[in-house]
Amino acid sequence: MAAPIPVSGSPASWLRGYLSRRGLGERGAVAVEFALIFPVFLFMILFMLDAGRYLTVQMALNNAADVGARALAISGNPTDTATLMRTDVPSSIVGLSTMDPTLSSLGVNVGEYICPINSENYSTIDLNTGLVVASPDGNCTDLGTQAYSSVNCGTVGANNRATAKVYVTFKWITPLGLLVSLAKPSEFGPKASIYFKRNATDTTIIEGKAKLLCQN
Repeated sequence: MAAPIPVSGSPASWLRGYLSRRGLGERGAVAVEFALIFPVFLFMILFMLDAGRYLTVQMALNNAADVGARALAISGNPTDTATLMRTDVPSSIVGLSTMDPTLSSLGVNVGEYICPINSENYSTIDLNTGLVVASPDGNCTDLGTQAYSSVNCGTVGANNRATAKVYVTFKWITPLGLLVSLAKPSEFGPKASIYFKRNATDTTIIEGKAKLLCQN
């Protein structure tokens, strides 16, 4: 028969010591689990905030583009239409997108075009790859240039559409770009999704776009 393990002190004191050491071990395990889970939890919270901000800004820009396309379609003046689109984007939306509360809607970029009705079928040659790529706006008239500043839906022929675009910079708070660039650099660039399409400052451009048949 094996000899009993000697225990110093009374059985009660030994039991208290054993329970105390076990409690410390459990608390240590909880601390390790928390350290592993917290970054993932924080990442998910930031990502959800970014997704909500992105959708809110996108809807506001789409609405402003609708307003611009409607104004252009009834032979609106391009200068007045640009002001109208900028005014339709609240400064709060610009601040939400850029994370800079000092910016106003005056910094929103806009684009105004008159496009053939079949502009979606237009294609061009990519000079880098030599491949034929879709270029739906490649045969549109840019009303923002001085040469076409007097062009509007009232001066063009039938089968044309007014196209309006509204742009704003979006600042990401989720460090997804850093993670993606470390894990798979090929996914970090202009051909990736909106969540991966970032530059060195972790920003991207949100575009609102609308088209409407010219009312002439």
